[in-house]
This record gives sequence, structure tokens and C-alpha cells, in this order.
Amino acid sequence: MLTAEEERVARIKVRKNLMWLGIISIAMMFAGLTSAYVVAMGKPGFVVLEMPMMFWISAIIIAISSFSMLYAVHSAKKGAFPGVNFGLILTLFLGLGFVFTQFRGWQELISQEVFFSNHATGQYLYMLSGVHLIHLGAGLISLIFTLVRSINKAYFPSQTIGLEVTAMYWHFLGILWVYLLLFLHFVR
Repeated sequence: MLTAEEERVARIKVRKNLMWLGIISIAMMFAGLTSAYVVAMGKPGFVVLEMPMMFWISAIIIAISSFSMLYAVHSAKKGAFPGVNFGLILTLFLGLGFVFTQFRGWQELISQEVFFSNHATGQYLYMLSGVHLIHLGAGLISLIFTLVRSINKAYFPSQTIGLEVTAMYWHFLGILWVYLLLFLHFVR
């Protein structure tokens, strides 16, 4: 029979390991998509496009949001509940700003007459950014859930696992977007 502390430690390991499994799965999916992009580059009709400026701005926004998430986790470990809520709210707003800039980036592509249906390169740009945006939507839902739990004082210095798992996923999304953006910019 496990003690209460042993059960808590086991639950923490399981949650973190499940998140790592999810992160690895998503990373493998994007590795496959970026590999397909490289293969498609050799086909006729593939053109090099400049990345929309809004995609670069979104990279800055998501990088800043990682710092606000770090602030939330750090505050929770110190028992500073207002800091947790502030960090999560700021991360949520920055995440929404990221979504806004992604749509503006798509508008830039449309103004250049790059559509999903008529442009091989555009298909990859829309697909990669769109699939990332879907995953970011899951991150925003997780942030809202985590924020509600934080407002209800579910986190305290010895119990931050839900917040830490959300932070792991959020940081991964930021790293993934920066990777995708740099990949699309430099792999031509």
C-alpha cells in the first residue's frame, strides 16, 4: 500500500510522462509535415514565398507568453497567488494575440493571392500554421481551465502539477512555432 506522498509523486510522474508522450507525438507529426515540405520543394510549381510579417510578430508574442507562463509557475511555487493569476491571464491574452496575428498573416498571404487551393507552397504554409493553431487552441483551453483552478486556489507551493503540465505544453507550442517559422524561412 502506498503512502499519500508516494501516491502524489506517482500521479505527478504519470501526468508529466503523458504530457511528454503527447509532445513527442505532436513533434513527430510536424517532423513528417516538414519532411513532406522538403520533398515537395523538388516538384514543379513549388515557389519560394516570403513569410508574412505577422508570422514574425506572432513568434515574438508567443516567446513573451512563455515568460509570463514561467512567471505564473514561479509565483505558484512561492505561494504568490496574485502572481499566478496575473501570469496566466497575461499568457492567455498573449495567446489570443498570437491567434490574431496568425489570421493577419493568412490575410497577407491572401493579399498576395496565395490560396490553399491554387498554390503548392501556400498549401504547406496554411497547413503547417493551421495545424499549429489548432494545437494552440487546445493550449488556450488548457490555460482557461488552469486559470479557473488558480482563481479557486487549487495551486500552492507543494501542488503545482496541473500548472506545470500546462506550462510544458505552452512552452512546447512556442518552441514549435519558432522552429516552423525558421524552417519555412531558411529551407528554400
